[in-house]
Amino acid sequence: ERCVCIGTLSEVDGHTRVIVGSDVDHSNLSLALSGEVSTPARRLVVSDAELNTLIEIAVPTQLTSLSIWTNDAREPTIIAINVTDR
Repeated sequence: ERCVCIGTLSEVDGHTRVIVGSDVDHSNLSLALSGEVSTPARRLVVSDAELNTLIEIAVPTQLTSLSIWTNDAREPTIIAINVTDR
């Protein structure tokens, strides 16, 4: 309920671009997940596998609706996270 894991392009193969926002363009991407995540501290954090924070944003509620879009089901080079108010 507090964590969503999305695979990325292998580090040796290049970088993965992660975009987070309330009106993220996801044209030409496929929906990977649509749902809600618990955000009790009213913060949404995107981190890597070693738990290094990559992106951190404030959210208005303790339950955040989001949709995650990618350009590849296994090793995406683009991940778009659309965050909406519940």
